[in-house]
Amino acid sequence: REVFGTLCATCHRLGGLGQEVGPDLVAVAGHPPEKLLTNILDPSADVQPGYQAYHCELADGTEIYGVIASETGSSLIFKLADGSARIVRRQDIRELRSANVSLMPDGLEAGLTLQSAADLLSFLREPGVR
Repeated sequence: REVFGTLCATCHRLGGLGQEVGPDLVAVAGHPPEKLLTNILDPSADVQPGYQAYHCELADGTEIYGVIASETGSSLIFKLADGSARIVRRQDIRELRSANVSLMPDGLEAGLTLQSAADLLSFLREPGVR
């Protein structure tokens, strides 16, 4: 739980802990540890629908990087990595392009020891956490 809170809760929710930027991890309890570790080591290998990162440049030069949470004919709502949401009017968008990667950054495993990685995988697979 401690490793999850430090490393993952910024973007993922599990057991009442964390933000809802990336997918809720309640469904991963049944996944094999190898799959979970692969998703941590290479987060862009299996990006779930709706969680692809986008670069958005506004007419005033502001840049936004996040996932598109929802959209209408006149606006987009981005979820940003810090858990906040940003509404952007379509008329203010100069360029919008997919980053073709997950919003989850590569290299998160650098903050893990072998033991903390094992603890994290155990926590993610713990059915009682739900």
